[in-house]
Amino acid sequence: MSDYTPSPSFDFGAATGQGFNLPGGKSYLLRVAAWSALLVVIIYAALGTPIFKAFAAMIQNVIEMEIKLSGSDPDPAQVFAMMAPMFRAMGLMAVIGLLQMAVFAAAETAIYRNLFHTEDRGIFPLMFGMDELRVFGTRLVIGFILGGLSLVGYLGVVLIGALIFSLAAGLESGFLAALGGILIFSAAVAALVAFVWIAIRLAPASAYAVKDRVFNPFASWAPMKGLVWPAIGSFLILYVVGYFILSFVTMIIFFLFVFGSGIMGKLMRLELSDDVIPDFSVLADQLTSAGVILPLLIAIFVSLFLTLIWYSTMWALWGYLAKVKQTPYSDPQTWGPSGEG
Repeated sequence: MSDYTPSPSFDFGAATGQGFNLPGGKSYLLRVAAWSALLVVIIYAALGTPIFKAFAAMIQNVIEMEIKLSGSDPDPAQVFAMMAPMFRAMGLMAVIGLLQMAVFAAAETAIYRNLFHTEDRGIFPLMFGMDELRVFGTRLVIGFILGGLSLVGYLGVVLIGALIFSLAAGLESGFLAALGGILIFSAAVAALVAFVWIAIRLAPASAYAVKDRVFNPFASWAPMKGLVWPAIGSFLILYVVGYFILSFVTMIIFFLFVFGSGIMGKLMRLELSDDVIPDFSVLADQLTSAGVILPLLIAIFVSLFLTLIWYSTMWALWGYLAKVKQTPYSDPQTWGPSGEG
């Protein structure tokens, strides 16, 4: 049973500010963002250092092979040995990506739990149960759908362009080439608009996974029929404002880290020459020392904290849209496979 009160109609101010007006109070979003950022930093700290050292080893392997071969072609075994550290790093990066997605799913679900069911677990608002699995699965499915659509749209525009320009070249028609350029541009714009429209219409599906506690990646398709354009306007406001604030603050944070940690001096002191193999293991040890790692983790935490606040405002927007009662075709009795879409 949900405890939330459906919004009577779409309100632009309420939609964009929903993240700071959750039932858990203004601190709830900050708690979600802070704990989520901390968990991701722990993941980075546990798996990031081996990745860095693996890439440092690969760079050293490349330089050693270049010097030892002296222009001759390497055999496959040498190439594979050279690339082995990168394969290890790629595996660890995949693990980091999945774990980060799980943490983000838990953060998003925590926003919806509080918005729809007024659940607040106190100091640590995160968990990972069935609701989180449904949100994780919903985001994964929608990601594959949108990725497939973007690929189809890109290939379609490229194919249209290739056909038109081939025909124009065969006929030696400048007019046809110019017309083709206009058509390709129009097709690209139309494909982009269609992609955004579909993406926004599917975006609140994860909110429905928590509101209705049913896995349905298309749950928002019918209810969003009359809300796409207001949703796009609200999303753009949150995205653009958040993006510029985050970019500016993150740039300052990492600028301070780079010049405060001495990392540039360590890199500049690395001696490179055509006949001497540099020891990247020493550099790797220096760059993974506590004096560099701790400031880096602090910089990453602050950046992630701000990023998750930004994301949470957009997740709250999807939650707001999932509780809006706008028009007759948004009646919950019409939602589902048989509803209009």
